[in-house]
Amino acid sequence: MSTKTVVGVVLAAGILAAGGYGLYQAGIKRGMQTSEAPAGAPQKPGDIDPASGKRVLYWHDPMVPTQKFDRPGKSPFMDMQLVPVYEESAGGGVVVDPRMRQSLGVRTAEASKTTLTRTVEAVGSVGYNERDVTVVQARANGFVERLHVRAPLDSVKKGEPLAELYSPDFVAAQEEYLS
Repeated sequence: MSTKTVVGVVLAAGILAAGGYGLYQAGIKRGMQTSEAPAGAPQKPGDIDPASGKRVLYWHDPMVPTQKFDRPGKSPFMDMQLVPVYEESAGGGVVVDPRMRQSLGVRTAEASKTTLTRTVEAVGSVGYNERDVTVVQARANGFVERLHVRAPLDSVKKGEPLAELYSPDFVAAQEEYLS
């Protein structure tokens, strides 16, 4: 291969590489322009959205709704478009379509503070927080002779014994007291 051919191939490869790089950069810039909010859309909190006619409070990522942003764009978390939160929906209320409400049988009433006239009876069980269980060390030797409650959530009435303990030290003290 001659030197002219090698120089020509290297020069052609360089021109193609430069052209490809230029097209790549133009594509990135074009992609960035399409990811931003369209023209006429609200750009800051307090603007009125022309599509809905509502005032925008802030923007948020639907996948991370606790994070608030002060302008539209892409979310840094999920690479999604940020969604505006409007003034009416900021209270966190749920809006249900009237047709859906009717088919579900939802009824609403104004809340008021009154006393209940009916007795409410409910079945339940009382449990304990197992993280708060502590071991109590006895000051005398002994052991549990009989356990009346065998499992968590067994029913226990007020005054009912839970366990019977046998301690030779206590028995000796009791016999000494009785004599």
